[in-house]
Amino acid sequence: MNKSGLAFDNIADPKDISELSVVLYADSFFYGLWDKTSTLKKTGYHPYVSLQGVSTLWDHQYNLETVKVLSAVKPYVHLDALDYEEEFFDVYFHGLYDVQKLSGYRKLVDQFSFQDIKTLHYLEPHFKKKISKSLYATPRHLSTAMAEVNHKYKKGLLCYIGQGMVHITLVDNKGFRMYNQYPCAHKLDCLYFLLMICQSLGINTASQPLFLGGDNLGKSFLESELVKYFPQLQLIGEEIKIDADRPAPQSHYYDLQICRLCG
Repeated sequence: MNKSGLAFDNIADPKDISELSVVLYADSFFYGLWDKTSTLKKTGYHPYVSLQGVSTLWDHQYNLETVKVLSAVKPYVHLDALDYEEEFFDVYFHGLYDVQKLSGYRKLVDQFSFQDIKTLHYLEPHFKKKISKSLYATPRHLSTAMAEVNHKYKKGLLCYIGQGMVHITLVDNKGFRMYNQYPCAHKLDCLYFLLMICQSLGINTASQPLFLGGDNLGKSFLESELVKYFPQLQLIGEEIKIDADRPAPQSHYYDLQICRLCG
């Protein structure tokens, strides 16, 4: 299901809305509005160029108390905090991405809360930090957010599928091990990349906790295949509070949940 098919509006009273989550994709954004009981009441999907106009509507209609923004786009680099020097920001991407294509983009740096690791990433130049009348939101990268959630709530392999990509991170008792994102066009692509990661890191899949959320591309089929290799598989996202009137299972909104749990 495309993000446009996940939109719904269950807001009875705009005064009940207190929290906004925004996830930025390559050319679009997905947002969720939560009420004071932490229930997801409205979602929407728009092209990125509409962000300023939609932000004006948020200002007009809601009295937001919390705004959080995630960027799920490339490029990104994870770096030991002791190795980071601001003047060499672009240098860290050499050989990984042609940063000349990103002239004028904002340079952002996230810091893991549980480990001395920084996430370096770029953002579209027209994104404004002031996303509501009085609240500022500096976007964090999805990899940072997933690592934070992975560390705080569910240590193990955390896998999120959305927008044709699978995002995988691993935090265990040794700390942050990896994050990467891969194209996920086929139902079994997720399994392939998980097995590749486990093989490269010497992980025994039989004893490795695996948490799966998002649009899992044919849930019952993928689940039945994954559990053959990862018997500790746990589907996540069902814990998200959403009114009954919604077009998809809760897990499909897991990117918004990651956004609100981070930071």
